[in-house]
Amino acid sequence: MPDDSLVFALPNGRSAEVASRPARLICDRLWGLGITAGAATAAARISNALHHPGVLRSELAFNEREASPVIEASKTYPPTWARLVTPGTIDEISFDERRQLVDTCLELIESLNADEEHAKLGALIGDLERLRDQLRTMTAHELLRDAAGRVAAGWSQRADARTADGDPVDILDPAAASWSLLGALQTAAFSGNQAHVAEIKLAVAAIAGLIVDPSLSHWNDEPDRTQAEVHALLARAEALTRQPLL
Repeated sequence: MPDDSLVFALPNGRSAEVASRPARLICDRLWGLGITAGAATAAARISNALHHPGVLRSELAFNEREASPVIEASKTYPPTWARLVTPGTIDEISFDERRQLVDTCLELIESLNADEEHAKLGALIGDLERLRDQLRTMTAHELLRDAAGRVAAGWSQRADARTADGDPVDILDPAAASWSLLGALQTAAFSGNQAHVAEIKLAVAAIAGLIVDPSLSHWNDEPDRTQAEVHALLARAEALTRQPLL
């Protein structure tokens, strides 16, 4: 552990090594939380450790009251936040919160790269870049949820995507207003947050486990197929990808 680092430890056993620079950011944010219960005492303890070098390299064990504001303040340095929250939290947060965390990562990367001692800050920059990429990645259940939302908005047969007037268009065409099962999956995978190939395979596998037809396009285009059935399929597949592996 670097000489200028602290270890933040929470009552639930989660912990994170925090270098002095991000620790200052988190401390400042805690002060900014004002009268939030536990924020001031947590900030005071971090501040005391930062101002007394002999305390560095030690563990700051926060109590139950302090844990929540510490996690919230850690969003000012997202890698620390990611280490302190319970597993699966990143997958569960909203797209808007992800975007905010990505923006914070980008701002910090730019700031650290511009620092006169940026060569010494490589580990911090690396942490931020890895989390940035993780936050930008769409998981299988997010992909399926996005696709379900598109099908709910508008459903297409015999074309991956159509305009509001019913004309076939590319899936990413701004004029697209309805999508087939395959078109909705493709659009979700390649617009906005992009999904890794492994996540796309997991999403498709979940769908394949629910239908007999090996062709998503053929299943979608069956004459008696309904929009409600396609949406329900995507919703069921999303639920499957949320189940823990045995």
